[in-house]
Amino acid sequence: MKKLLYLLRVDALGVLGINRLRHSADRAAKRKAGGALALAAFAGICVFGTALLYFYMMTSMFAALGMPELILGIAAVAGAVVTVITSVVSAPNILFSFRDFDQVLSLPIPVRTVAFSRLLKLALRNLLFLSIVLIPAGIAYGAHTAVDGGFVLRFVLLVLLAPLLPITVAAVLGTLIARVSSAFRRTNGVRIVLSLLFVLAVMALSFNMQPMIENFEEIGVQLAESLYGIYPPARWFTEAALGNGASLALFALVNVLPFAAFAWLAARFMRPLHALLTASGGKKREAGAVRAASMRHALFLREVRRYFASTIYVTNTAIGPILLLAAGIALQFVDMEGMMAEMGLAASALMAMMPYLAAWMLGMSTTTAASISLEGKGIDQLKVLPVSADAIFGAKLKLQFAITLPAQAIAATLFTIALHPTLKEAVVLYVLPAAFAVFSGLAGLWLNLLHPKFDWKSETEVVKQGLPMFVTVFGSMLLAGVPLVLTLIGAADATLIAAVATVLSAACSVLLWKQLSGKGARRFAAL
Repeated sequence: MKKLLYLLRVDALGVLGINRLRHSADRAAKRKAGGALALAAFAGICVFGTALLYFYMMTSMFAALGMPELILGIAAVAGAVVTVITSVVSAPNILFSFRDFDQVLSLPIPVRTVAFSRLLKLALRNLLFLSIVLIPAGIAYGAHTAVDGGFVLRFVLLVLLAPLLPITVAAVLGTLIARVSSAFRRTNGVRIVLSLLFVLAVMALSFNMQPMIENFEEIGVQLAESLYGIYPPARWFTEAALGNGASLALFALVNVLPFAAFAWLAARFMRPLHALLTASGGKKREAGAVRAASMRHALFLREVRRYFASTIYVTNTAIGPILLLAAGIALQFVDMEGMMAEMGLAASALMAMMPYLAAWMLGMSTTTAASISLEGKGIDQLKVLPVSADAIFGAKLKLQFAITLPAQAIAATLFTIALHPTLKEAVVLYVLPAAFAVFSGLAGLWLNLLHPKFDWKSETEVVKQGLPMFVTVFGSMLLAGVPLVLTLIGAADATLIAAVATVLSAACSVLLWKQLSGKGARRFAAL
């Protein structure tokens, strides 16, 4: 147990520069680490508050239907789905392919302890996200019903158990995908395709709700059946929270037993799986003809190759544009105006939401927030190249724009065909998300320059859990959410709000580029 706690403590202290804050003799480094922690805490509080507001509004609606407990099932399903989606690619890297694998296993610590610590590390990191989903749902439920101390204790226990089954499923599937991919010559390419197909399949399943609701009074029952059909443990989660002892025991067993079984298997086969997943599959590639290219084009191609060399990098940043395109295609086959009318909502409400939803999807696809950190120990090789910092920044930004802007233009066209907006609305649909994508790319790059992390052991640490990525993704939700809320409550004309948001994004983008060209270049040289 002591050795397990030691390993977990080492991992925990490495998060967000806590070790540097505690032990560094450099005051500037300590201030930087402290600022990173404060920024992460602020972003976490903002996200928690947003989730609480969202769940409170949903619970009010379900309470009117006489089913406020439905919010607990929704939170359980949402948390499980997102945990599986976000962990299926990162799980094999954290468990079997981390950089200091040989050093850790050379310590006088049993392999089973190392394997269990890696699995607990994955579970604890996802517990943080699940807490931001489940705890606000529990608070919202408690605000609409009379709950006692027993509910609080049961709910805390359920939150602690909730990540175990999704993590186990993600780890098994992620390892299988990595194993299948390793048999092909283009290992990363196959793994990227398989991972994206899996993510899309899970999301398609999660949206497979009962499409026809004949009586409004039955919407709660039908929604509950759809939720519990997708993820049966959500039923046990809800019933256990309400005091059903049998459901609590069943939920605990369904989460703990698979987790324990996988932990045993991971310990038993840790070394063989590491060797298998880190070996290069297929035949060795032969050197091709040398091609000449301009300096800027060569830097851009370097970024593209680096991007597709990392499965976690692609799947974590390409999902936003892919979902945006999928939504545009789906709208061609769905009568959204009719569906909105059946729900008693104006079609204009959907049109007002679309630009901000697109902006959020593009904001969660920011590649630049990890691009500096991913250079790792090779950052010095990049710095000695006879190229300016502006050219390096430009190449990293071009990758961001190549991923987001074409997808946005195609999606906006599809939305325009499906929703028949006015000219002003169509302009907003094209311009606002594009301006937001440019701003998020510049902001991500600036944040990564302020808080780079070159001592990562797995790419997951910077692509999924790095402070710049965290702030960029969740900051995008907040920045897109504010004008959306102002629009929906009618604070001002929708077109005016959109114009202000677009202009502010463009102005901030100009200021950020000036900062990157000046202070950013000097900071890059000092890395």
